[in-house]
This record gives sequence, C-alpha cells and structure tokens, in this order.
Amino acid sequence: MLELNKREIPSNEWPEFFDQFSKDHLGALVDIETRADGQHQLQASSMPLEGITGDFEGTRSPAVEVIVGTETDRGLTRIIHNPSKVLVAVRDGVEEVLEIDSEDEGPTLLHFKSGPNPSLVKK
Repeated sequence: MLELNKREIPSNEWPEFFDQFSKDHLGALVDIETRADGQHQLQASSMPLEGITGDFEGTRSPAVEVIVGTETDRGLTRIIHNPSKVLVAVRDGVEEVLEIDSEDEGPTLLHFKSGPNPSLVKK
C-alpha cells in the first residue's frame, strides 16, 4: 500500500484551489469529520460534494463553506470560520482527504469515498 502524502495549499491560492477542487470532485461521495477537544464527530456520511467556496478578503471573519448533498436528499453546509491551513492528502495520485484547519474550531476533514460523478463533471 502506498503512503499518503500531504501537501499544504498556500493561503493566497485558496480561492483558485477551492474553485478547481470543487470542479474536479463534483459529485464525489465524502464523509465530513470534525475534530475538536479530542473528540471526533461525523457531520456527513457518503454525501455528494456540491462545492467548496470561501470568503477571505474584505471581511473580518474569513470562512470556508463546504456544501454536500443534492436537491433530492438532505443537504448540509459546513461553515469553517477563520481557516488557518489547508492540506490535501494524496495516495497514488488520488486526492483522498482534504483537511481545513480552523483557529477556532480545529480541523475539518473531507474523506473522499469515490471519485467525481462523471455525469456531473463540467467539461
């Protein structure tokens, strides 16, 4: 089994990174896990990724929004306030985990259980 390699995304690249990452992973099934105060909590399980956006400039409280679900099932928007670090974990060329750390809330992890849904990928 190949080792998981992590790379950090510089904060000045976050807007473009999240835009491209959302396009590349549209419809992929994800679990969303939060970790705070030594506790792990599953926020969403096997839900399709709709997108990741952020508000970083011109605001006193930067935030990242992770949107999962579709019109036919219950959706969820996870808002991560004051993001401090973004890491992508890759194994054998496949992005398996996206970690968004927050100064206030600790890390939020998106575990990808499948690749993007080919019928949803915009060419």
